[in-house]
Amino acid sequence: MKEGMLATASEDLPVELVDLLLDEAERALLWVDARVDEPGRRLIDGLPADGGPLADGVAELRLAAAELIDGHPGIQYELERVADRVRVLGPSAALAELGDKPHLLDLARLSLETFVRLYPDGELFEAEQELRGGDLEEIGRTPKETYLALLELMLLLRSRLS
Repeated sequence: MKEGMLATASEDLPVELVDLLLDEAERALLWVDARVDEPGRRLIDGLPADGGPLADGVAELRLAAAELIDGHPGIQYELERVADRVRVLGPSAALAELGDKPHLLDLARLSLETFVRLYPDGELFEAEQELRGGDLEEIGRTPKETYLALLELMLLLRSRLS
């Protein structure tokens, strides 16, 4: 990652997108916690919890997230620190912190890439949310708005990390 890559990102990333970025990184932590394998002995898990097949590349992305987390044992605490900075000092301070920790951005990107493979279009995501009874409007966004925001964030991370 280029030095200072996120120095001007505060204009690009409103606090809502910073929050989504952190949520996605935390989602990846949850996947790894739920895995049956362990650090140093990671396996590609080809089945989701419901037993059906995973979308192409999802198992590999989740394995990459597990290996990334294994390589950074304090990553959970780093994420908590960034989240605290967002709350206390705002998104600019959090982005400065993220600029020094590219592995956190990689983790969020892996989660977002997985999300897009699982939900290649917004309608599928909306239908899933409806089935689960998810109420994203409770946080001020419809499922469609959430889907579009996650896509925007993924594209931004792809462009900044390439």
